[in-house]
Amino acid sequence: YPVFTHKFSQIENGGVIGENEFKYLTHYPPLLPILISLSYRVMGVNEVATRFIPLLATAGTIIVFYFIGRTIFNRGIGLMAAALALATPMLRYFGKNPVHEPLALFFGSLAFLGAVLVIKKKRKGWFLVWIGLIAALLTNWQGVYLLPALSIALFKKLEKRKLAYLWIVGMLVLTGHFAHTKYLTGSFLGGGLTEAFLQRSTLGGVAEVNPFGPIQFINRVRLWASTNFTLSFILTTLIGVYYLTKERSKQLKLLFVSFFIFGIGYPLTFPNATYIHSYFIYPMTLFLSFISSYAIYTLSQKSKSPLILISVLVFLTVWFERAPYLTALE
Repeated sequence: YPVFTHKFSQIENGGVIGENEFKYLTHYPPLLPILISLSYRVMGVNEVATRFIPLLATAGTIIVFYFIGRTIFNRGIGLMAAALALATPMLRYFGKNPVHEPLALFFGSLAFLGAVLVIKKKRKGWFLVWIGLIAALLTNWQGVYLLPALSIALFKKLEKRKLAYLWIVGMLVLTGHFAHTKYLTGSFLGGGLTEAFLQRSTLGGVAEVNPFGPIQFINRVRLWASTNFTLSFILTTLIGVYYLTKERSKQLKLLFVSFFIFGIGYPLTFPNATYIHSYFIYPMTLFLSFISSYAIYTLSQKSKSPLILISVLVFLTVWFERAPYLTALE
């Protein structure tokens, strides 16, 4: 069906049905299914067309990671961040799945690239901030966490009036989603939106049947992280966190805090979904990639070891550590 026919929303029905029979899915903003439907129109309904949008988003994320690293630090850290992200099972497997997280991470990363350009007083930075923020909010609830994250990243560099504009635009986009839901279903929370929220949080749904506490949740996230990001990657991250505590640049610390908030906010908001689905920690890729690259760079400087040597060793370790697991997934 053309996007105008189903009113720019995802429908759950299968087969050929009439417009009055559409069952609208409002659990997520509509950008991903709209883009996939356009992919179907060009390439037909097949697996390649289904995976094309997330693959494109993942490729874009790798490129954006490089430019973020180059802008904040240098080309070396940009290349390391991009390569380490690509080496993880998280991106190599889930990065080509037709779920919202890869697209949301791409747009979120684009907004952060804009933010670091703004910090460096580059005019084109604001364009990327607006495009990334609005597109992320139209893709997934993960985009909501760009608002506090960008506010922290830009807090020392901008007038508070400009930060207020971010929140105003963000709230308008979110309000637009609920207004769209009202238009589709007759209710601002229609289409099972409330039920989906309760099911993905610990307030209801599956959590009522199989309750878990904070310790079990932390242990499950640890399992997902060591499995999909690899233990080597996580250990390198911990080294980076240690070095960051010694860092003198407050602006750099604020950037890493903003990366972390963007990554952790989504899985913490929906702990029940995170407990079940390992890819819900996908947004942490941004923080983990850059803090690991920062660790490698700092370790190289302190030990006077060749940067390329340490980088290649860590990359190969991350790439091959979970190779059997990745093969099993494929």
